[in-house]
Amino acid sequence: MPFDFPSPMTGAPLHGTLKHVTDGTLGGVRVLGVAFAATGPIHGPLPDHPGMVLAGSITMNGTAYYTYDSALLLALDATLSIAGNLASSSRHDPVTIVYRRTIRADQPAPLHEARAGTAMPLLLDAHR
Repeated sequence: MPFDFPSPMTGAPLHGTLKHVTDGTLGGVRVLGVAFAATGPIHGPLPDHPGMVLAGSITMNGTAYYTYDSALLLALDATLSIAGNLASSSRHDPVTIVYRRTIRADQPAPLHEARAGTAMPLLLDAHR
């Protein structure tokens, strides 16, 4: 299924797809697996260095696992990659940035605690 959303870093549109992957269990809770992939442009100054501009592309890939009962996110594996050129008044340099995020935990918290913002550590037992 296609989707579009603004990049959290630049606000530029990212275009992607969602795909159902094999379901699994997290701490005994049945979960729906969703793979995602999105790409889009990145162009703008660096937050702490307004004289330096990054221009290139941003790519996000990963898998998220949500409960069937409440659609609560229980696990996430995601990679964000930026490839482009970093330019200042005196030079241009190619740059690649890769950021990986994994959310995991040991045991489920009661659903009311998770909704109150408490961490929900779970062990992923999904089969692909």
